[in-house]
Amino acid sequence: MQVVAGDKDLQQWFLSLEKLPENLRYSHIRGMAERMHADKVDHDLVEALRSLTSPEVYKAAAKTIRDFSR
Repeated sequence: MQVVAGDKDLQQWFLSLEKLPENLRYSHIRGMAERMHADKVDHDLVEALRSLTSPEVYKAAAKTIRDFSR
């Protein structure tokens, strides 16, 4: 979250996902995680991204990002 919170472009991208219907949001996140996995990005980072497909985790992360951006 600190990486996203420290980068205005990442903040905007992440928070823009809220505008998508839930199914598209989570599909987008899953697809990104799959591409990162295929590119052999750090396993923990991929799993952290995958955790955002949980509605509760996504909402908590979005709240944290909004709080950081104030």
